[in-house]
Amino acid sequence: MKSVDQQKVTIPLWSLIARKILTISIDKFYPTEMIDEKGELKKAVGEVKKGRGLILIFSHFSLRDAMEVSRCGIYKNKDLIKVNTVNPLAHYQYNWFLKIVGRLFYGNFKPIVNESTLKRKGFEHLSKGMGLNEFVTESGNILGRGGIVTLAINATRTEKLDLHDPHKPVGFLIAALKARGITNFGLMNVGFECLGAKSYKKKDVGGMNYGKKFIMRMGKYHTVDDLMKIKEIGGKASNVDLFLRKEMAKLVAKEYLMN
Repeated sequence: MKSVDQQKVTIPLWSLIARKILTISIDKFYPTEMIDEKGELKKAVGEVKKGRGLILIFSHFSLRDAMEVSRCGIYKNKDLIKVNTVNPLAHYQYNWFLKIVGRLFYGNFKPIVNESTLKRKGFEHLSKGMGLNEFVTESGNILGRGGIVTLAINATRTEKLDLHDPHKPVGFLIAALKARGITNFGLMNVGFECLGAKSYKKKDVGGMNYGKKFIMRMGKYHTVDDLMKIKEIGGKASNVDLFLRKEMAKLVAKEYLMN
């Protein structure tokens, strides 16, 4: 059997340099403060170093959130900066620029046809869910090498954190991975807040929020096996998303919660 180090895919030096430059070059324009009071990220890093994959689940109200998960949650950590990543996104968002970004930062963008894509002009002919199989396959490959998957809790940008959103992206991914025999990974919530925001509507904070400070709160780390043993989940992947959204609600600003 290959060692963990042999299984991991090496990030090229030029991409590591690009990741490092990104972490420090735009702090002035996109300041973010990480809060990890209980050291949960340290636990997650320790497991990744042992070869366990990691799914970072983030609250998603703006264009900037996914970038900050990678920039501050991954690239600023001396151990996580070295691992592979995969990031799903709406099919209509995947363009030539993001292809370049993916290659530069050695990240795997996987476009998926979701409801927001089908509402866009020129995309109506596509089939909902197209790209999901490719995302699951790549997620399994990445997690199996001790890499990281980033995934929005509501599957797409939302103006409120709705605990009873019908979408179940995390549970779906867990079930699909377990069907392939992939269970050596952990999960962790990442809650975002735009400091001073009185509204989380798209017109107010839905963009990149240039110059505004983000607060990034790290939630509890769970291995997938421990997560499934929680009484509220009862071993059912379909119960995972509601549990995680309740946990996420403790991390985000009250203005982002569904009333």
